[in-house]
Order: sequence, then C-alpha cells, then structure tokens
Amino acid sequence: MKNNFYQIYILECNNGSLYTGITNNLFKGLQSHLNGKASKYTRSFKPVRLLMVSPTMHKSMALKSEHAIKHHCKTRESKAIYMNTLWREYIWVQNKLGMDHI
Repeated sequence: MKNNFYQIYILECNNGSLYTGITNNLFKGLQSHLNGKASKYTRSFKPVRLLMVSPTMHKSMALKSEHAIKHHCKTRESKAIYMNTLWREYIWVQNKLGMDHI
C-alpha cells in the first residue's frame, strides 16, 4: 500500500547550499541522495547534514510547501521560519482534535 503522507526536508550540501525536497520515506530518500541517485543537484553537491524535517502531510500540501520554500524563502532564516510555522500549525491542529498525545 502506497504511503500518501509526505515530509519536506532540507539538506545542507558540501558547498554550503541548501537542498529542499519531499519524500514519503525519509530514510530511503536520504539514502538515495547519499548514493547519488535522487537528484542531479545532490549528485554534484553531496549532502552533509539533514537540517530540517517537516511534520507529515498529504502529498498536495507537501508539494505546495516545497514550492513555497524553493521559490520564496531565499535565506536559511526564512526557510527555518517557514518550517517552524508548519510545525506550529501541525501541533495546533493536533491539540484542537484532541490528539495531543500523538
């Protein structure tokens, strides 16, 4: 059965740049980047550190959020603020639904 929940992640690459992507299997996605099989960019500039991971969300929301990060968040600080906002919204929804134990 296909996993319909995705996470956004931000990697720091060996040239100091940041790479943003989405995956429905974080471990497998990171392994693909490290093995040079996930994207052209990370084949050239190897990931050295996982900086941020979002909460899980539906694929359509993950794609929209990834696009927002890639096209509107140009600094490390703005990317961090965006990811922090995703976490705050996730926690708020969990609390409203009475799911704060998750």
